[in-house]
Amino acid sequence: MEESTVRELVKKAVQAQKPQPWASLLIQADTEAVKLERRERNECCDVRCVKIAGFGDLHYRWNDLQQSENYEHDFLRKVVRLLRGTPPGADALAALLSLGPYGGPWFDDDELLPDEFTEMALHRRIIAILTSPSWQKLKDARLLKMLAEAYETWWSLSVAKPDDPELQQSGAHATDYLGGAELARRKAIDLYEGTLGSRNDPALRSRIASLRRRQDTHQRAWFRAGD
Repeated sequence: MEESTVRELVKKAVQAQKPQPWASLLIQADTEAVKLERRERNECCDVRCVKIAGFGDLHYRWNDLQQSENYEHDFLRKVVRLLRGTPPGADALAALLSLGPYGGPWFDDDELLPDEFTEMALHRRIIAILTSPSWQKLKDARLLKMLAEAYETWWSLSVAKPDDPELQQSGAHATDYLGGAELARRKAIDLYEGTLGSRNDPALRSRIASLRRRQDTHQRAWFRAGD
């Protein structure tokens, strides 16, 4: 049932005459495509492909730890790639990044990054994506919030305690994140206060206060074990 829904949404997208409905339909199709994940391993290979007329292949990669497939969100990635720097593209990018650091292969997709960017730490990759002029010009509140969280993650990691379990798991230390951390702290504050606003958000005001006191806010939204 889900596969027929995906195919119908793609068929409608192909017929769409404008970027907004095309993107909206593919974003809906992406949600439905997740439901096609299987819990049985494909006999021939680690990546199962589902061919969708009018689009191409959807990719489902086997995850040994989870003992299930992970859909690689091909629809969202195509919308982001083709509608970069547009409101419909921002809708897809926000949906893609909302999957989080373990939500798929998007964090290793160099097409999202500026040319010649080689930094592997996730918070740095998120910052590079979201500070590119094409996305910055939109001033999209969802993307700015994620950018603020990435800067805050950088700062928070730089002042983490030596026994921080997430850093220990990765064999990392707070000193690994010191370079640029003070600037990241200030940028996080500026974004939270100036762009996003914090007047009616007590939790955010408390976080800003901790940032001003140069404390560890324990923000790990954009930290991935192994970075």
